[in-house]
Amino acid sequence: MMEMDKDVIFKYFEFIQNNISERGYFFNVNRYFNNTVKKPLKLIDYPYDDNWNTLISQPSFQQRHIRILLSQRSKNPKKNIRKELKKLKKITEKYFLKEKRNKIPFYKNIYYSVKRRIYLGYKYLRN
Repeated sequence: MMEMDKDVIFKYFEFIQNNISERGYFFNVNRYFNNTVKKPLKLIDYPYDDNWNTLISQPSFQQRHIRILLSQRSKNPKKNIRKELKKLKKITEKYFLKEKRNKIPFYKNIYYSVKRRIYLGYKYLRN
């Protein structure tokens, strides 16, 4: 979902929340923060309603910038997903500030990396 526009994400959540069974599951694996789309997105801003129970919330194995969230639909959630998302705010800000410090946007980093490799390859072939 991190590559989608915010409006599309909201429509997906609306569809899921209106059509999932009463005790259905939603498995969400996303980065805490993404700045490679038009507007920056944060996982903590996803529009979960109050009827989600958090079953699993943990960083992805060997990819600490990705969060695994497994939630279950419930009319009376004991571990409300919104409380969990509030807990994740500090971690999200860490990744947000890290991205903000990087002055060059993600796509330009790739461009400069490829450009440098082409230059080094050309230099190697000339010798």
